[in-house]
Amino acid sequence: MGIILDSSTKLGSEMLCIYSMLCMRFAWMVRPRNHMLLACHAANESVQLYQLSRWLRYRNLQPKEEAAASD
Repeated sequence: MGIILDSSTKLGSEMLCIYSMLCMRFAWMVRPRNHMLLACHAANESVQLYQLSRWLRYRNLQPKEEAAASD
């Protein structure tokens, strides 16, 4: 069963990347530092960046006609 990658996948991953970055900053800036929250959001950030890289690879491998039709 294949995974469908579309523009909503990209948008969701972009938003989750921004959210995780903000939460990582918060976890680092509060006193005492919240290392568990930082670790959880660092893991989420790496997974979302991987998802974005998969989406970009998928978009670059499509023929130009199909890419224009999917937008």
